[in-house]
Amino acid sequence: MEETLEYLEQVLSGLRAKFASGDKSVEAKLRAVSAKIDKLRLEKELAQPAPKPVEIGKQIAKALRRRSCCR
Repeated sequence: MEETLEYLEQVLSGLRAKFASGDKSVEAKLRAVSAKIDKLRLEKELAQPAPKPVEIGKQIAKALRRRSCCR
């Protein structure tokens, strides 16, 4: 069973609530789930294609034109 990001965030929320109420026994689980969420987010981010340098340059030029005309 593959754990989804949403499910892990719900688990993390529950673990945080237990930890905040004084249950220190969940600290290791809290760290493990948090690390797993970070890993999933990083994998998701790396799976997206990187923007092309030409597109970045166009966006910068557009922003600069907008700034210079409004002064």
